[in-house]
Amino acid sequence: MTQHTKHLLADALKVLMIKKPLQKITIKELTDSCSVNRQTFYYHFDDIYQLLAWIYKSEAVSLAADMSYRTWQCETTAILEYLNENRAFCYATYRSLGKEYLERFLVSAYDTSVGRILDSMEEAKTLSPEDRTFIIRLYGYALSGVLQDWVASKFTVPPEKIAHQMCHSMEGTLLRMVKKFC
Repeated sequence: MTQHTKHLLADALKVLMIKKPLQKITIKELTDSCSVNRQTFYYHFDDIYQLLAWIYKSEAVSLAADMSYRTWQCETTAILEYLNENRAFCYATYRSLGKEYLERFLVSAYDTSVGRILDSMEEAKTLSPEDRTFIIRLYGYALSGVLQDWVASKFTVPPEKIAHQMCHSMEGTLLRMVKKFC
């Protein structure tokens, strides 16, 4: 029941954020919209920002679990599909004081993606833990930055084009970087 209630609150927040800025949404409004009482909300979360963080964290974990791919194209397409399917919510988050949660979600998704791709590369097995972490963070921030700009532009570029641009520019660069570090 606990997860069910968290998902009810999450779905209600997503709907409300499309209608008004995050900072103007009250706990009462949120709980009324999904027919739970205020105490139920506070049983799970301290405030709305903690709920927002939970949404992105749980969806990042879910997205990462679903990604069993080993290519830039597949990994990027999965992340773009998530953003596109949740475009109104993601844009509302970007415009709000909760922007950092979207950024963390994207960085986390790409950290997982790059880590998984490194794990599949024979050349990367000799990387030191520090170098591996550096490479993951570099790519994670670069790729998430591109997607944050895409969200900020209100998704004006078709997702297929962004996926093509990102994948085309990344082709071979990870292998070259790994070889330079080894």
